[in-house]
Amino acid sequence: MLLFFGACISIPETPFNDKEECVAQYFHAKRRMREIQIQNRNFTTAISAISFGVGFWAGPVGLTPLLVLPYTQFQNKKAVDLINHEYEFNYCH
Repeated sequence: MLLFFGACISIPETPFNDKEECVAQYFHAKRRMREIQIQNRNFTTAISAISFGVGFWAGPVGLTPLLVLPYTQFQNKKAVDLINHEYEFNYCH
């Protein structure tokens, strides 16, 4: 259960400021971040389901695919943070 909440990807709810270009680009950046968030959630669910399903047949060795999750969640969080930083730096300052 901790894996589902351990590397949550947070997306800002509102634009960084009220500049016209910042608000206009906010929705594009949010869509890109949301796509990564959904991919992260789907990948975590699939790996968890496969690992626990195989774990019942193969024993504890079947849970080894779970070791991939922290790395992929970290990479996805870094990608979202990069998109957010680029959005704020390029359009909101």
